[in-house]
Amino acid sequence: MRRWSEVAERVSATTRTSVKTHLLADYLRTLDANQLPVAAVFFAGRPFAEVDGRTTGLGWAAISGAVASIADVRPDALGDAYDRTSDLGLAVADVLEQAAEARRAAAVPDPAEPVVDPPTLADVSDAYAEIETASGSQAKAERFSELLRRCDPSTACYVVKILTGELRIGLGEGLLDPLASSAFATVKFALERALGVDSHTKTDVQGTRLSKIDNGNLWLEHDVVLKTTYQIQNGSELAVKLLIKHPRRSGARLYQPPKGTEDTVGTGSALVPTELPAHGKQELVVDERSAEPEYADWFGIAADKAVKAYLADPRADAKVAQQLTALWPLRGQIVAKQEQRNKLSNELGQLQSEAYQKRADLRAIEKNKSADALRRSLTARIGVISSREEVLTAQNIQLGQDLSDLQTRWREGVAAMHLVEAPPPK
Repeated sequence: MRRWSEVAERVSATTRTSVKTHLLADYLRTLDANQLPVAAVFFAGRPFAEVDGRTTGLGWAAISGAVASIADVRPDALGDAYDRTSDLGLAVADVLEQAAEARRAAAVPDPAEPVVDPPTLADVSDAYAEIETASGSQAKAERFSELLRRCDPSTACYVVKILTGELRIGLGEGLLDPLASSAFATVKFALERALGVDSHTKTDVQGTRLSKIDNGNLWLEHDVVLKTTYQIQNGSELAVKLLIKHPRRSGARLYQPPKGTEDTVGTGSALVPTELPAHGKQELVVDERSAEPEYADWFGIAADKAVKAYLADPRADAKVAQQLTALWPLRGQIVAKQEQRNKLSNELGQLQSEAYQKRADLRAIEKNKSADALRRSLTARIGVISSREEVLTAQNIQLGQDLSDLQTRWREGVAAMHLVEAPPPK
């Protein structure tokens, strides 16, 4: 795979089609019958062949987390690198290379350097397949991390470019796949001065829902929503039909796409059709969503909403739903007592602060013979505060005991629950 990456880098560096063809031919003729189709698919910028309907389903969070773990950098390091390059493959290589340089300068062994043989074309192809078949974001991320640990920064760059469908080395499909007789092809670049297309994107988080329950821990899942709005204007005298080539976000699914949308799996794009009358304007919205897991507090608002939505879903696991239904009133008791205890703690804190100030005031007028009345007033107030503190302290201790009993029952209840995977979003 390292040699493939070197060839891809050389192909990217030239704009001459004849040179690109020569470089490809020289490299491809050195491959055997098993390596050749894999290399060709990768040069087309896909992890799988175009006729293959599979996708890896690996999102930004998984890629970013794997890179941060391998390079031992902060989680947002990849985002910063991406802002500089607008190319995810280059951003990954940049983070790994900078981490390697920092470790070499400090004479520290670099975990990003491959400790086993670099991956072959077959190894990378098999890894993509394992990522695709892995169940859940965590399992996919683990498979991706295993592959990335075997790659040097340059190889990692192209592994990610292929994975995300963003190879961009100037290879048209015509260099790899000849057009059959009487077939037709889409012209990738064309100019029509009467048409104008502008776009902007907006990101949001929606649809928090129950994901899994394991070892007493709760995991939720939400959709990261990316909405791309295309503003189209037809300045011609004729009605037109358009296909907007929309770049697909890796690992995301199209949500209620415009009618007739063709999601060309494996090419990293979708063709979105639209029609405009003469001098017409139109706004086209493409909604993409990717699921992101998150660890959650059982007693948070998000957990309460997610569990209640799960219980209302007819697809919910009957046993888990029964356990949650039986346990949820206990959660309500715990939340109520925690709120009571918080109020008591706040009042105790205020009383203690006031008592401290009153005692400081008494010390300030200790030798002032004209402040007898004030001393009596302060002493009386301190007495009232002390009495109230005793009452609140007793109530607080009792609440603590009650909470301890309830929380013990709660932990026993959630430990008995096990949900591998909740129903997918509708």
